[in-house]
Amino acid sequence: MLLDPRYDRALGFAKAAHGDQKRKYTGEPYWTHLVRVAEMVSKTPHATMEMVEAALLHDVIEDTPIYEKEVFDHFGPVVAHYVSLLTDPAKTLGNRAARKAMTVDRLMGAPNEVKTIKLADLLDNGPSIVAYDPKFARVFLREKSILLLALNGGDEALFRKAVDFLYDCRHLQSG
Repeated sequence: MLLDPRYDRALGFAKAAHGDQKRKYTGEPYWTHLVRVAEMVSKTPHATMEMVEAALLHDVIEDTPIYEKEVFDHFGPVVAHYVSLLTDPAKTLGNRAARKAMTVDRLMGAPNEVKTIKLADLLDNGPSIVAYDPKFARVFLREKSILLLALNGGDEALFRKAVDFLYDCRHLQSG
C-alpha cells in the first residue's frame, strides 16, 4: 500500500503544505509524524488507501494555509471528509475545553476509518509529550482519556495500545 503512487502524492502535498514546520519537542521535520501515523494505519487489517492518504494529510487543514476544498480537489471527497473530521475546531471557537468537547462529539459519530487514524495520531504524539513536557502531559492525557471513548470502533489493536498507553501514564493524570 505504501508503494501506491497516491501515497507519494499525498506525502508530497503534506510536505509542501507543512514546509519547514518542525516537531515541537524533537525538532525533526513535521512530516515524519505524518509518515509514522500513516504507517500505523497502513498496518491495520481494514486499511484503505484513502485512510493512508488522510493520515498523511490529517494536520494539513489545521496547521497550514490549506483549505478543505484543496484537499477535496486533489484527493477526492472521502479523503477530504476524513481530514475534515480529524481537524480540530479553530481556536476562535471557544476555550480549549470547549474545543476538545466539540472534537469528542464530532469523532463519536465519525466513521471507524477516521477513529483508526486518530488512534494512530494519539499513539504517535503521546510518548513525546509525556517524555518532553510532563506538565502539559497531564492535560493531554486527561483529554485523550475522554477522547478514547469516542474512538471505540476504530482499529481494535490500536485502541488496545491507546488504552495501555493511557493506563501506563495514569500517574501523570492525577497530578
